[in-house]
Amino acid sequence: MEEEGKKISDTDRERRYQISEDFVLRQIGGEYAVIPIGEASSISNAVMSPNDSAVFLWKQFMEPNTEEKVIAKVLEEYEAPEEKVEDDVHRFIQESLRRQILKEVD
Repeated sequence: MEEEGKKISDTDRERRYQISEDFVLRQIGGEYAVIPIGEASSISNAVMSPNDSAVFLWKQFMEPNTEEKVIAKVLEEYEAPEEKVEDDVHRFIQESLRRQILKEVD
């Protein structure tokens, strides 16, 4: 799998990530919402509406987890091509890191 011409290394796959304490996932009227709290709410008060796949991934990162383990969990749970799952999980991580929803942990 590549991103901007760079191959994802095994070391990258073993990095651990966790949802930032500045965001919460809530179910409101049958729909999920990602709500910024704490410092994040002073930067943006925008509420995001994740789809079912994003909610599943969010739940995997509520505790520290690696990209590799989350990919394996998605493959157990859903029938999807491995390459697509790898791409989707990687994209979720990168976008969540960019928005500071996800953080790298030791």
